[in-house]
Amino acid sequence: MAAISDAILAFTNWVWGIPMLLAIAGGGFYLSVRLRFLQFCKLPFILKNTIIASFGKKGENGKFSGWQAVTGALASTLGAGNIVGTAIAIAYGGPGVCSGCGSPV
Repeated sequence: MAAISDAILAFTNWVWGIPMLLAIAGGGFYLSVRLRFLQFCKLPFILKNTIIASFGKKGENGKFSGWQAVTGALASTLGAGNIVGTAIAIAYGGPGVCSGCGSPV
């Protein structure tokens, strides 16, 4: 059983190395070429209609603006993830969780 586990571990370590890097970078480059570098050509339009437009709008009559809703949702998601993730890491005693208390890293 240990031999199978070691073989699977060796394979996953290999796959998540250079092959995955090439697949992700190659896929990104392929899509950029096929879409004629859309992310660069349309950057002024994207910025004008998303970020710049959202700073100019204010909530009316006590309502939230779109920007306020997005940043609030993002903050609550990231905050809860940080709190829960830290609690789970401490509970399981993962590597490097408590470097100041002398536990092995």
